[in-house]
Amino acid sequence: DEEYMRLAAQADALLEKGRAAEGALSEVQKKMDEANKGASEERLALLRTIDQERLASEQRDIASTRTMEGREAELKLVSDNKIKQVNEEARQKEAESEAHMASAREAMEKQHHLQAQLLKQMALLKASEGGPTLKVKVERADHLPKVDRIGWIDAYITLALSGETAKTSIKKKQENPAWDEEFSLPISDSTASLQLTLLDWEMFHKDHPIGSLVLPLQEVIDAGERGLPSRPLQLEDMNHTPLVGKSGQPSTV
Repeated sequence: DEEYMRLAAQADALLEKGRAAEGALSEVQKKMDEANKGASEERLALLRTIDQERLASEQRDIASTRTMEGREAELKLVSDNKIKQVNEEARQKEAESEAHMASAREAMEKQHHLQAQLLKQMALLKASEGGPTLKVKVERADHLPKVDRIGWIDAYITLALSGETAKTSIKKKQENPAWDEEFSLPISDSTASLQLTLLDWEMFHKDHPIGSLVLPLQEVIDAGERGLPSRPLQLEDMNHTPLVGKSGQPSTV
């Protein structure tokens, strides 16, 4: 019995130690769980902080990008509006310049026409004084040359006889201009010659002579007395070389 009691006491003591060890183990497990929970919460908090900072950085980048895009769009809008304004002002100035040019051209053409009419009236006045006169009709010119890349000449013809002059109207940009204009020139010297000169009318520069021809007055009078029909007459350039049009045909008047 004593041995049994001793063994039972030992068993109880071992059991009590086992319970104590189990309690200690449970306490350790609890502390470990609490530590792990705390670490997890810290890790989650750290991850949240990192995510928040990343999100804030992305939002700042987006805001900065939008700001830059907005500024670029604003600058582009201002630039486009400025370009439109400059282009519109340039178009207005160009239109005004063209209007002024057209007005000036019209005024100078009128001046040429008035000069031609004045010369014709002066010739008629001298012819009315009773002296002999030469009546000339300028019908047309054919195969005129181009003087530049822009187009045909603004052609007119002057007539000169013994110091008396006359001129036709201006025919603009034509290869084969027609005038059908008549002139009366007083004859003061039967040995003189009739000179016809083809000119290119210039708005801002001196009119440019293109070609000319000289007819002895006596030949003109003889042709008229014999009733010879009018015929084309070959023009010569200012170097006395036959004038040729762009088509390769002789330039005539």
